[in-house]
Amino acid sequence: MLTWEQYLLVKFSEEATEVSKEALKNVQFGGDSLFKDVPGDQLLKREFVDQLGVLSLLAETSGYKPVFQSIITLFENLPEDSLLRFNIDKKKQKVCYYAMFSIQMGKLKLTEAEATMVYTLGKRWEGSLSKV
Repeated sequence: MLTWEQYLLVKFSEEATEVSKEALKNVQFGGDSLFKDVPGDQLLKREFVDQLGVLSLLAETSGYKPVFQSIITLFENLPEDSLLRFNIDKKKQKVCYYAMFSIQMGKLKLTEAEATMVYTLGKRWEGSLSKV
C-alpha cells in the first residue's frame, strides 16, 4: 500500500515520462506538427504544466517541502486569475480525484489530514466534469 508521498512520486514520474515523450516528438516531428489539431509544442507545454501540478502537491504536502520551498513560493505568487495557476490547480484536483479510486481499491493509505485534502480537491475535479 502506498503512502501519499509515494503516490505523488509515482505521479511525478508518470508526468516526467509524458514530458519526455512529447519532447522527443517535438525533436522528431517539430513543434509545429499537429496531433488532433494541437501543435506539438503546445502538447509539450500541457504535459509540463501537468508535471508542475504534481510537483506543487508534492512540495506542499510531503516531506519534500523544504526541498521545494522556492517552488511553493513561486506558486503562491502566481496571480489568482492566471491561466498557469488555473491549470496547475486543475491538475492537483485531477490527481486527487484519481487518488480517491486508489483509496477505494486499497492501494493508497492516507492520514486523516491527507484524506480530507484529497477528498476536497478530488470533489472539485469531479464537479468540473459534470460541467463539460
